[in-house]
Amino acid sequence: MGVSERMPRADAGARRRADAFEAFDVVFAGERVLVGGAFVAAEVGVRGGRIAAIAPRSGADAARPAGGHRVDLARDEVLIPGLVDTHVHVNEPGRTEWEGFASATRAAAAGGVTTILDMPLNSIPPTVSVDALAVKRAAADGRVFVDVGFWGGLVPGGQGDLLPLHEAGVFGFKCFLVDSGVPEFPPVAADEMERAMAVLADAGSMLIVHAEDAALIAAAPNPHGRDYADFLASRPREAEQAAIRSVIDAARRTGASAHILHLSSGDALPELARRAPRACRSPPRPARTTSCSPPRTSRPARPRPSAARPSARPRTATRSGRVSPTARST
Repeated sequence: MGVSERMPRADAGARRRADAFEAFDVVFAGERVLVGGAFVAAEVGVRGGRIAAIAPRSGADAARPAGGHRVDLARDEVLIPGLVDTHVHVNEPGRTEWEGFASATRAAAAGGVTTILDMPLNSIPPTVSVDALAVKRAAADGRVFVDVGFWGGLVPGGQGDLLPLHEAGVFGFKCFLVDSGVPEFPPVAADEMERAMAVLADAGSMLIVHAEDAALIAAAPNPHGRDYADFLASRPREAEQAAIRSVIDAARRTGASAHILHLSSGDALPELARRAPRACRSPPRPARTTSCSPPRTSRPARPRPSAARPSARPRTATRSGRVSPTARST
């Protein structure tokens, strides 16, 4: 949808009357504003932390947002929508020294991220019940500078908490099939994961999974030094591939939506591409993965230059600092 479609043309009198009633907290204007998938010259009016109007920047008949504070972008700047980071560990309460809501959301806003989704583990308590979610929301209240939503957690014996958490507004659920690294968020077995998937499929929710086979990890050699090859030997590729197969099979049997987290082995990709689209109910949902691991090689990874180095510096429409913060997931 182009800018002109978002802001219908009107006669000059109607536009003057509209301007008399339209007041914005800030107006951003630039030659390169991302609207409808294309960069155009436009102005963006923001009210109460939300985009209230988008209008063409030039032209005699263009409706121009009226506002007291105006920001004109430099020629090497672009205006883009705020980004959404769906994988954030805020860790408050309980481990706020690792990262708390204030520092996490300030950093997000500084980087153009206007919404974060907080993972259910590393905080104490983890977000595995409605009561724990209430503790999370109370910890976030008054300390957030961008929009915040929450993932729920699946731990052993927690199946009864899934639907209440879903109704309370979490965006989906996370589980580990291997030790998570923190004792208060233990892993689930594959059969319990599948039972949870059946519940979530009926609710229309999603399960995101750290997929490594616990038995294969336990049988692997423990790393005995700081050598990267030793670490790789302790996390064999087959442990990930076996666990991913169990996730795909469970999704196929239950019709649940699943997402593989922390993917570290490219060997799993062909199987995901081949089997995952057929594992879900019609219409098929695409297989999705995320990775935060370095390449699997015994040699240190070298930084690689970007394929493209854009000359433009991005900004977001939250530059005024008037983001409407919320600690509730909607």
